[in-house]
Amino acid sequence: MAFPAIALAGGGALLIWIDAATKAMFVAALLSVTGAWGWVIYRARSTGKRTAKPTLLMMQAATAVLVLGLAFPAYEPFVIKLIKG
Repeated sequence: MAFPAIALAGGGALLIWIDAATKAMFVAALLSVTGAWGWVIYRARSTGKRTAKPTLLMMQAATAVLVLGLAFPAYEPFVIKLIKG
């Protein structure tokens, strides 16, 4: 009989954890994308070869997703209005 209360309490705790984890994941994503760009640049300069186009496209996509994620608070109200209609 107490399952709904336990589920609600667990759900609330999960939401709080996700909020804290989100901030940490943004930092991890920023470091990952920055490090990946550094590696791509390092490899291109050390080998003297051009970076493959698929690599550059994927890096650009990763950077765009990161920027969209970091800027979400700026455009969140607009997205909410679109969803609500």
